[in-house]
Amino acid sequence: TIIDDDTPVVDYTASNYSVDESAVTATITVTLNFSSDLQSTVDFSTSDGTATLADNDYNSASGTLTFTPGITIQTYTVTINNDADLEGSETVSLTLSNAGNAQLGATNNPAILTIVDDDVSSLQFDPASHEIFESVGTTVISVTLTPAQAVTATVDYFTSDGTATSPADYTAVSDTLTFSPGTTALTFTIAISDDTLYEPLESFQLNLTNAVTAYISSPTGTVNIMPSDSPPTVTFEVADFSVDEDAGEAIITVTLSSASGFSTTVDYATSDGTASSASDYATVTGTLTFDPGDILTTFTIPITDDSLYEGNETVLLSLSKAVNAAIGNDGEATLTIIDNEEPPVVEFDREFYTVQESEGNATITVTLSLSAGTDISVDYQSSDDTALAGSDYTAVSNTLSFSAGTTLLTFTVPITDDDLFEDDEQLILDLSNEISATLGISQATLIIQDDDETPEFAFSSPNYTVDEDAGSAVITVTLSAVAGVTRTVAYSTSDITALSTQDYITTSGILTFSAGITELNFTVTITNDNQIEGDEDLQLSLLSLSDESEGSVITTSVLTILDDDDSIDKPFLIAPPNGAITNSNNIDLVWSQISNALTYTLYLTPTGVFDIPGPGASPVVSSTVLSEGVYSWTVAAINPLDISSGITDTWVFTIDNTAPAAPSLIAPPNGTLTNDPDVTFVWSDVPDAASYRLALTTPVTSTILGPFTDTSTALTLLDGDGVYTWTVESIDAATNASGFTDTWTLTLDTTSPTSPTLILPPDGTVFTQTNVITFEWTASVDALSGPVTYTLSLNGTPTQTLALTTTSLALADGVYNWTVSATDGAGNTAITGTHTFTVDLNPPPIPSLISPPDQTYTNDPIVNFVWSPSTDALAYTLNISGFGTIDVTGRTTETVTLPEGVYDWTVRAIDAYSRTLGYTDTWRLTVDFTPPTTPTLVLPPDGAIITTTIRPTFVWTASTDALSGPVEYTLVMTDSNGIPFTVDLTDTTFTPSIDLPFETYTWAVQAYDQAGNVSTSATFTFTLKS
Repeated sequence: TIIDDDTPVVDYTASNYSVDESAVTATITVTLNFSSDLQSTVDFSTSDGTATLADNDYNSASGTLTFTPGITIQTYTVTINNDADLEGSETVSLTLSNAGNAQLGATNNPAILTIVDDDVSSLQFDPASHEIFESVGTTVISVTLTPAQAVTATVDYFTSDGTATSPADYTAVSDTLTFSPGTTALTFTIAISDDTLYEPLESFQLNLTNAVTAYISSPTGTVNIMPSDSPPTVTFEVADFSVDEDAGEAIITVTLSSASGFSTTVDYATSDGTASSASDYATVTGTLTFDPGDILTTFTIPITDDSLYEGNETVLLSLSKAVNAAIGNDGEATLTIIDNEEPPVVEFDREFYTVQESEGNATITVTLSLSAGTDISVDYQSSDDTALAGSDYTAVSNTLSFSAGTTLLTFTVPITDDDLFEDDEQLILDLSNEISATLGISQATLIIQDDDETPEFAFSSPNYTVDEDAGSAVITVTLSAVAGVTRTVAYSTSDITALSTQDYITTSGILTFSAGITELNFTVTITNDNQIEGDEDLQLSLLSLSDESEGSVITTSVLTILDDDDSIDKPFLIAPPNGAITNSNNIDLVWSQISNALTYTLYLTPTGVFDIPGPGASPVVSSTVLSEGVYSWTVAAINPLDISSGITDTWVFTIDNTAPAAPSLIAPPNGTLTNDPDVTFVWSDVPDAASYRLALTTPVTSTILGPFTDTSTALTLLDGDGVYTWTVESIDAATNASGFTDTWTLTLDTTSPTSPTLILPPDGTVFTQTNVITFEWTASVDALSGPVTYTLSLNGTPTQTLALTTTSLALADGVYNWTVSATDGAGNTAITGTHTFTVDLNPPPIPSLISPPDQTYTNDPIVNFVWSPSTDALAYTLNISGFGTIDVTGRTTETVTLPEGVYDWTVRAIDAYSRTLGYTDTWRLTVDFTPPTTPTLVLPPDGAIITTTIRPTFVWTASTDALSGPVEYTLVMTDSNGIPFTVDLTDTTFTPSIDLPFETYTWAVQAYDQAGNVSTSATFTFTLKS
């Protein structure tokens, strides 16, 4: 027997097989490692692993596989039972045994069949997105297994950077989560870095991988780190910057209060303070950008270096429109440009000023040493020296302001111009409180030069007399004007015919005139002897005391000593009075009697000299007949010693035998008619007339009035209406009269004419066919001052003045009140009563419709119709189609309650004579109380969960409205925070143009008709999910 050693090996093709629980069967393959000429067999069987027959996980399988010669592959099936249990993958043991004509392999036998559970739980982050403030420090991440399962599940997790990076913003983690059977949630913790950097929301990613016995439904999640830091403040580094004018530019620093994670911008700009961009600096504007982490940046301002002193000047700096930062300190600062030029000198232009007292004002000049580019000021003030404020000048104090470029200013000191002679006086002027300048000559003297003439010394009279027995003579010395200073003068006496040894005692001395004194006296002692020597004279002299002319004679006077031994008094003239005028040629010249007069000498010019015996009667009268002319006369008394008293004063008289000319009458003009009894009579002036008389004849009497020195007189005529005559004569100083010449008449009439009576048109007449109206009235009668004129007045306005009692006028439409007044020549007026008539040729114009406007829709049944007023309309007809007509009187509005419907309305105007031009154009009104039909929501359906789009399309059914279509819609969508979003539409579909956030929304649609009626749909809910 030959024993065959080439036996094939029978074995499973793999040590592990797998089948989905839902596959129904698993096919198991068994092979021979080579073909055989013999038929080979092998038994197969299944047994529980983790899958059990008891749990009905599979059906047991067993049997024999037969490999016919040449066959190397055979299969069998295991039935798998698909349940709904979450049990994880389970195993079945597969075993080969009892091989025939083959050997059992040991490589894969026994094998394992894994039933892969199709009821696997899902793993995901819950929630998928986390928000955490960085200041919290940690965040707990939850991973859920849904639903719970009976087997252990594991999954790996790890973090990965997004805009947040590890370790700056968080601490990266990675590990494995193990879900024991029944466990549905596990957590892990991530540390969050709390920095002080203001930055945007940052995020990093959560990742799940390598799930075992579960599947990952959503492999990623997000952690959003919310910033908890306040935005930084952007400010100027300092509130006040400074730069030298010659520095060329100023560098301005702007800072952030802390570093930021954002890119931060802020706008900057300059504007004029006291500095001008036209001459001191260049305007700059722009935007500063702080990159993340930066806290400081700068910009520059070009500075102009001029040669003009202008003081320190300022530029205003401002910040605005900050992005990712707040503006601090109002975003304002100041740049001071420090002037590099020396300030100018401000001073008086001299130390001494002079002004004549009579000039009224002294002009004082203050100068700057150089032109400045800034305003400069200095105070000025006056103070007393020898001149006193209030009496010599008016005190001044104020501020001079030199505007830029000005180098000279003046101020004035008012000077008081008195009439007082005084020495030159002076006051002090001071400058102080200079701003943007230095002081030079800061004090000056203003000298007020007296312009009053030096008062002159004089005797009060060129001749003095004193009776010999008077004892002394008082001599008065005067100053020609009040002086403000002390003045002195010397006086002395010297002989003429009077001798100091016999007739008087020589005297001399000094008179001192204190300020304000204008008169002083000195006395001369007179010696009284018994000698008949006649009057004697001595000289009085005033002598200068000034250095230049000391001792020189200023002026002289004469003192006459009247001898009282056999002297004779001077008579005085009595009549005719000095200046007398008479028309008599018989003149009695009368003077006083002197008891010891032997004769009188009468000097009558131009007649001659006459000796008149004395002493005569008391008084002395000398009568003479003289011709017409002007005479002067004086008298001297002569005593027995032939001593004359000296002549009297000279008197003058005039003999006038010529009458003056007659005056010419002026007003009231001859033949005047007046109704005013107060009349002023006026005549011409006659050069030689001293007075006038007026002769007046009234209807009752005649009288002569006067005399009047003026050429007019006002009189009240008291003798009633009638004719008055008047004439005037002139009378000269010698009582010569011109006589009454021309006679004028004046008629006084205070009685109105008879009142006319209105005839046509009769009161109340209405003219509808013609506008040419004939007026007629009765004639008025006036006995004194006719004829009468008539004035026709319409509506209070005088329209025509005429002599007739009828006239015609063409008038416009209207209501007229008319009267006629009758006026006589004296101005008296009588007026009729008032009649009324109407001119109405035209119907009232068609009014204009106002409200409700054409094509109005309303849901208010109460409608107020309004139209414009029509001139001359008495009433209106409101015509509403389908409702009727309404007569309206006294107004242009009518309120009507209307049922639902479409109405055409129009209005016409009607006057008092039922005339009309017809109706207005027709306007349409729709009254609709019924809302449109309610729309039905279609998409998205109520409760929808939408994962396919974040711009869902909204669809609803169209609403209809019979009266007030077309219908418009308002879509109202509200998010989970109750924030509504609305959009007005004319269509029944809407798709948002922006992405909607993932959350739950409610939505509804309102339908509006044109009358304002609203219907609202039901409210649907939908949710957007990723």
